[in-house]
Amino acid sequence: MLYNKEVKNMKSSQELNIFLTNDYIYIPYEDKNKLNLRNNNMIYKNDEIGEYFGKKQYSPVSGKAYGLSSIYSFNGPKNVLIIENDFIDKTHSKIISNKDIYDLEESYIIEKTRYLVGETKYLVLEIIYDDKYDIKDEYLLKDNIKEILETLNIIDNTYNDITVSIRLDKRDIISYQTIFSYLGTYPNIEVEFKGITHENEKTITIYDVIDVYDLLKNRNKRDYIYVTIISNNTLNIIKTKRNSNLKDILEYLNLMSTKILINGELQIENGNFLLDETIRTVNIM
Repeated sequence: MLYNKEVKNMKSSQELNIFLTNDYIYIPYEDKNKLNLRNNNMIYKNDEIGEYFGKKQYSPVSGKAYGLSSIYSFNGPKNVLIIENDFIDKTHSKIISNKDIYDLEESYIIEKTRYLVGETKYLVLEIIYDDKYDIKDEYLLKDNIKEILETLNIIDNTYNDITVSIRLDKRDIISYQTIFSYLGTYPNIEVEFKGITHENEKTITIYDVIDVYDLLKNRNKRDYIYVTIISNNTLNIIKTKRNSNLKDILEYLNLMSTKILINGELQIENGNFLLDETIRTVNIM
């Protein structure tokens, strides 16, 4: 595992590495009889494939249903539908996006955000910062800062009885600078630091906020995740397809190992591993 000084030195020259040409995508499911598939097995990008423990699963690509299998994940083995990517990203029907979320009716905003807000009085976007090896959030924040702040701002404007804030680690200078470059436009969004907690608070992730923004804009579901991959004192921040396979990333980076540490705690010996929102870091040892 890398230490703070080593990571800091790498961060200064490290750029976001984009790999979205995954050959196959792996959609988790609970009951194969409830999968939503066409007779010709054609799948379009943004298709609702089914549900996994109450959470709807969408395809991040278009292509063909390749088959059913099982793949190991951070939470144990999962049954998955394998989709063979056709690299067209064809959608079933044209989506007309909302131009400006500030022009939306309040009832529409509540409909799209209530699941996230719930009954909390404090909605807190928590920016994760681990000074040992995990710097994914600062890249994710930088790439989506305007969408994130707009979403938090419109939630704050819509719900008068809640406080919206962003929680940072004091050591996370890059995220601090990113936020404060824009925050003057959104004075109602509070910024606080790790260690502060509130009664009846709900913490959310950057992914949560981006997903709400996509709902408000009425555009395609988020099809990507960010992962930090560390090997031989080299740190890579990878933007890749949601529900993809780690082995594809390792092949892309020309990395091979029989000893892999996931999120600093789960050791695996095989790169055949599901990459979803739960995966933050992959340490090749």
